[in-house]
Amino acid sequence: MDWSWTPSSMEQAEGRMLRPDWLTNEREQQGMSPRIYRTIQEGTIDLYMRQLVLAKRAGIDQAMDHQEAKFDIENWKSYRQFSEDMLRDLGLLTS
Repeated sequence: MDWSWTPSSMEQAEGRMLRPDWLTNEREQQGMSPRIYRTIQEGTIDLYMRQLVLAKRAGIDQAMDHQEAKFDIENWKSYRQFSEDMLRDLGLLTS
């Protein structure tokens, strides 16, 4: 459920749910499929971690699989911007 700083750790955890011993024909016929949820707590570092991990994953995919990265630089927040927004949301920063 938690975000990791590295995409490979998250992909490994997701892959464990898709192993053949879980995804049997019987479960598949019943329409059962694993659902993966990740929590994101507003006003915490989770928001920045999500942004960073998704950007890393896009870069890795582009480098390894020659895929076109879907990275939106216009919506990227630096850690400083993220921190200021978080403090502003908490009422600890007024400017």
